[in-house]
Amino acid sequence: MTIQFNASARNAILQAIETEIKGSAVVRFYTGAQPVSAGAANSGTLLATMQLPADYLGTPTAGTSDKSGTWSTTVSAAGVPGHFRMYNSAETISYVQGAITSTGGSGDLKFDAVDWVSGQTVTINTWTFIAGNA
Repeated sequence: MTIQFNASARNAILQAIETEIKGSAVVRFYTGAQPVSAGAANSGTLLATMQLPADYLGTPTAGTSDKSGTWSTTVSAAGVPGHFRMYNSAETISYVQGAITSTGGSGDLKFDAVDWVSGQTVTINTWTFIAGNA
């Protein structure tokens, strides 16, 4: 049997994520496979660091929360991104991580092009957090 949460509980879970990470979170993009857990040491080459807006997630609705504001940065090192990690604003704690693939792939975050060049602008147009167990 699977435990299930109603929409208001799922919304509270999503709100707690933004509250815990706090405002102005940072997303880093690395080459290679993601570490075994979000708390494990970084792996791969850092390709870019993206500073998120102070209020980076929209109001949760029906257990989902979309990105809020503009999420964009400039690539600092050429390479193929394999995973991302979301940190607090001080970049001292990794809270969330996931795989990156090209559009149509199975990654948690998808980009039109995954062969990044230094100086290239990278923008996340769509990002949705989903609280599971509906």
